[in-house]
Amino acid sequence: MIAVSTSAPPVAAAPGPAPSRPFGFDGASLNETLDAWRQSTAGRAGGPCAAAASARTLTVCSAPPLDLGGGYAARDLTFTFVDGRLARIAFRTSIDGFAFVTAALEKACGAPDAVVRDSARRMPHVSMRWRNGRSTIELSDPLPDYSHLGVAMTVDADAGRLPAIGG
Repeated sequence: MIAVSTSAPPVAAAPGPAPSRPFGFDGASLNETLDAWRQSTAGRAGGPCAAAASARTLTVCSAPPLDLGGGYAARDLTFTFVDGRLARIAFRTSIDGFAFVTAALEKACGAPDAVVRDSARRMPHVSMRWRNGRSTIELSDPLPDYSHLGVAMTVDADAGRLPAIGG
């Protein structure tokens, strides 16, 4: 799970401009329907999807690695749908791809709303967060394995109903 520390004050808190469109990745936009996602990713992502029946229908679709630039790829790329709407996009990549990921996020979403630097297990750690009033992007570098960073884009209204990332 991508965690954001609240124990240290933000290093930078200059909010970026609110995007005119929902957060998204690889042509997918948060809150779009599962059918629209399948049509837009046909022949590209469209990996296997597993549905879990519950009070809320949860469908998790995986996608193959996606090039981020500089030889880095978004790995373990998942698209999670709640009641047929895209509620979360998550992936991990090498910590060495940090500059490529943050540059792409800043280009698409402006400056992060919060940057928190702390020590996770005695190692420097940074969390970045972007918000647009409907959804949140969280970047955590490094993840507990120390060799990857994680990115999660989540619809705020569904955040409490989603399973832990990797769980």
